[in-house]
Amino acid sequence: MFVSLLLTYVGMEHSVIYPITIAVSGLCFVYYLINYKKTFWYFLGIIPFLPAYFSVQFGSFPVITAFRVLLLLFIIDQLILKKRLAFLLNTMKKDRLAPIILFYTAVICSTSLVHLAMDKDFTSMIGAISIIVEKVLLYYLVLMNINIESNRNSAYLDKVLHTFCFSAFVLAVLGVIEYFTSFNVFSLLETSNSEAIRYSTYIRQGDLRVASSFLHSLGYGLYLLLIIPIVFYQLRKYMNNKKTIGFKYYVVLLFLLLTNLLLTSSRSTLIALAIGFIVYFIMTSLRNKIIIAYSAVFLCIPFLVFSITSYADDIPLVSSVGKNVKALSDTLLGTSLVEDYGKNSEPFTYREELVRYAFNQEGIDGVFGKGIGFIRNEPLIFYLPTINPYEATVSKSVDNYYVNAKLESGWIGLLVTIIFLLTVLLKIYKQRKKDFFYLVLFTSFAGYLIELTMVNELETMRYFWILLAVFSAFKKFQVNSNIK
Repeated sequence: MFVSLLLTYVGMEHSVIYPITIAVSGLCFVYYLINYKKTFWYFLGIIPFLPAYFSVQFGSFPVITAFRVLLLLFIIDQLILKKRLAFLLNTMKKDRLAPIILFYTAVICSTSLVHLAMDKDFTSMIGAISIIVEKVLLYYLVLMNINIESNRNSAYLDKVLHTFCFSAFVLAVLGVIEYFTSFNVFSLLETSNSEAIRYSTYIRQGDLRVASSFLHSLGYGLYLLLIIPIVFYQLRKYMNNKKTIGFKYYVVLLFLLLTNLLLTSSRSTLIALAIGFIVYFIMTSLRNKIIIAYSAVFLCIPFLVFSITSYADDIPLVSSVGKNVKALSDTLLGTSLVEDYGKNSEPFTYREELVRYAFNQEGIDGVFGKGIGFIRNEPLIFYLPTINPYEATVSKSVDNYYVNAKLESGWIGLLVTIIFLLTVLLKIYKQRKKDFFYLVLFTSFAGYLIELTMVNELETMRYFWILLAVFSAFKKFQVNSNIK
């Protein structure tokens, strides 16, 4: 009910939404009273359906997003109503990733404290608190619930992944509908009164770029890079019994997710997926290598060649594949197969200038950065003739997660971020031969982290932390999927 009252307070232009919100929230509250033991399932399943523009902002205070409200309610449910603070502290104490997580959090917070002491910059401190609550605390709340339930039922981890995949299934279906109807159902949830957080549509080569519940199609692409390998892992569980509904469900889901990834029309996402696929190919067994090689030669390559021919231009979805292949060729090989690839025909010019700007910072800004969230008050201004020869290019976003870390937290923040991510990858890599899940998760994280060199995290890092919690629990309980 708190969500309903909050959203009703502002944005009367969306007045149709509020009665619906109040009614749905009331039903959810009643349902919670009846099924309060299952809040973790609902929390995990609902997260992907809360777009960033489902939010409000009061003056200069931080944006109150639906996700933040949901997380706050979940914290209250877990730590106050269910009195699980002792469980949470015990989870933190026994977590093997705790040292590196604590190190990462402490260093990031220290850079914000420097800005608070020197510049009275409360924005950076609020950003640090956001990292603690929305990432670290989220990680431990998920891990705590998995630990509690897995002690009762060893199959609980599989249910967590299944819930994760079911949410992806709904998003994928809505994504296909969005492409064919040019209507995003999540746009109905737009309540934001902040100019920086608005629902927008993006067109490339005459086609709508599917974004689903994300602020941008690139954000949806990041989410898909994480979830596609997980779906593949779930599918492999049913390989020995292909007549089951589970096998057919995950085959359809995998196809839908790959289709949605193509419909984002993102070159960098396709490259990241290809790199992740190569990583998987290198690390997998010889038997799987042979299967992949045969599939590539007799299925994938002929299909891709057909997609760029004139015969495929009038075939829905296939034509989208062809456009993406041509765009990748133009980007990587310097061909001229695509006349207009939207506003971003020069994908590297701005990013190269951004890197130079970030790494040329000196003094306090070079060491400790400009502060988390600085770009809200200090947009970046570049003169890039190849993009705009008539006026300066003004950017209110940083299209590189690592460069953003450098700009916000300086060399200290960038180094600790890289150390943290490499430590996580190394720990997963060391487990790769013990179970197929580790190989799949390594592939998932590798593709995602590579894509972050071209975009910021776009509200997707929460899914990285949730899957990291699954990894920690998987390792603790030594689950054996028996997949080769």
